[in-house]
Amino acid sequence: MQRVFLRGYRITLKDIYGIHGTVTDLVQCSEHGLQEETYVCKHLVLSLRTDEVIGFYWSSKPRGDAWCATCEKVRIAEGGSSGDWNERSEAFADIKILCGACYDRVRAINVV
Repeated sequence: MQRVFLRGYRITLKDIYGIHGTVTDLVQCSEHGLQEETYVCKHLVLSLRTDEVIGFYWSSKPRGDAWCATCEKVRIAEGGSSGDWNERSEAFADIKILCGACYDRVRAINVV
């Protein structure tokens, strides 16, 4: 596999294109190293520490943006009939970055 340099890391083209075949941003995780960048609500990040099951909703991509059941209720309440995200629901979710491996772990904890 061809190797390239990106942000000072030696990685493969598979790393750049991710496991899903699309260009992806990378993040350096202290536990898992260089990984695909993902986005989740602050409550899901907390569930990594507590192992508490709080629900898991995500957009259509395999590692799409994710949020908990409480954020889902706020999104629907704030978004009206369309249920769209707005300033208040986004502020409540307070989206954080996780590495792909941490995302997979938080999904495993919260998908029942």
